[in-house]
Amino acid sequence: MWARNRLIAAAAATFVVGIAATFPARIAYDWFAPGTLRLSGIAGTVWSGQAAQGSAGTFYLHDIRWSFLPLSVFKGQLAYAISSNTASGSVRTDIGANALGTIILNNVDCRFSLQEFRDLFQLQGFEGALRVQLETLVMRDGFPEHAIGNVRLSNLLAPNISPLVIGDYEAQFSRHENGIIGVVEELSGVLDVAGTITIGNDRSYSFTGKVAALPEAPPGLSNQLRYLGSADERGHRDFRIEGKF
Repeated sequence: MWARNRLIAAAAATFVVGIAATFPARIAYDWFAPGTLRLSGIAGTVWSGQAAQGSAGTFYLHDIRWSFLPLSVFKGQLAYAISSNTASGSVRTDIGANALGTIILNNVDCRFSLQEFRDLFQLQGFEGALRVQLETLVMRDGFPEHAIGNVRLSNLLAPNISPLVIGDYEAQFSRHENGIIGVVEELSGVLDVAGTITIGNDRSYSFTGKVAALPEAPPGLSNQLRYLGSADERGHRDFRIEGKF
């Protein structure tokens, strides 16, 4: 009897593991996907699969692929390696979640057009290429609370002001007591910029700093800076962009 019970238990365990290993991604999506995630053309299993296209919030995605990272369970997470293309770029990251619902992203490497963020961050009238490379990004309740890495903005343009490229800029992000801080500096270009991006624990964001037009800046761009107010003795003017998520 004992031997038979062991065989029955082993058979049941094999059956459960087999079902889990081949569990269709389509069913898992129907059962568990949040309302902000929309996918179509789903194929494969919950452990390794793909979707033809979809959206995450306001971002359009296509050629989406995922594969489970089994070692993540030893960190108290369920994590996947994700890759996808967007309307103007690509997304590559390892994304996981723990029992508290915290989302952890590692090895983030994303490329976007700045226009994909123009409404969210009041960037109407600007164009450029955005490269996001983060060692770690931690999200709680849909809000970033920890980040380490850099974001680079290349070939910044303001076509309504000048057809010339304004320049390339980079922000280095780290975690501080009151939120996330990004130190911004220019890599090249016609504007001398030094500023700080702050993402507060109260879901606020701000970008503050000083900017000055270099001698090679086009007249139209230099004239626009006058709307920021009076310049200091070095020709720099203060600026501030702020809001809430």
